[in-house]
Amino acid sequence: GGWTPPRHYSVATTDVPLTSLPEALPWFNAALAKKLLPALASRYPAAAPKPSKLRVLDCFLVRYRAGEQPSLPTHSDQSLLSFTIALNDPREYEGGGTSFPTLGLALDAPNAGHAVLFPGKLLHGGAEITRGTRYVIVLFMGYFANRSGRKPGYVLREMQNLRDLPGDDGRPTAGGAGKDEL
Repeated sequence: GGWTPPRHYSVATTDVPLTSLPEALPWFNAALAKKLLPALASRYPAAAPKPSKLRVLDCFLVRYRAGEQPSLPTHSDQSLLSFTIALNDPREYEGGGTSFPTLGLALDAPNAGHAVLFPGKLLHGGAEITRGTRYVIVLFMGYFANRSGRKPGYVLREMQNLRDLPGDDGRPTAGGAGKDEL
């Protein structure tokens, strides 16, 4: 992999999906379970009444660098909650932080390991870095909602059933609707 600027189309970041960094996943999962979710539950119980039911929608390491990608335009996320987790000391860069235009302020975690969390729908952006490099983990969380009325795992079971159907040559095939099933 490496750094992937085109991964997010509407608001592109220079990032690496955390899932492509397997050595970081145990640390991240432990921090999520032991620090972030308990802090969320104790400080913002109305925002996430069932924190154990929250799911990671996306999580990636972002690099803001003066002269390369120094900022991020104002936008909202498609998540219930968004987090930015600082990974380096704020003395390593100037500027930065998460800006909230409707609130008239920008927030940056005071130290590496600290997080800024906010409702995903709140307009925000990445404040400009004027010197150095800032690294953050961006985390989007929400609740899984099965509104289909079907039992969990239905889609996976149906996909498996389709793979198990024989094709014209008798071998299993991935299929769609048959000619008589439109």
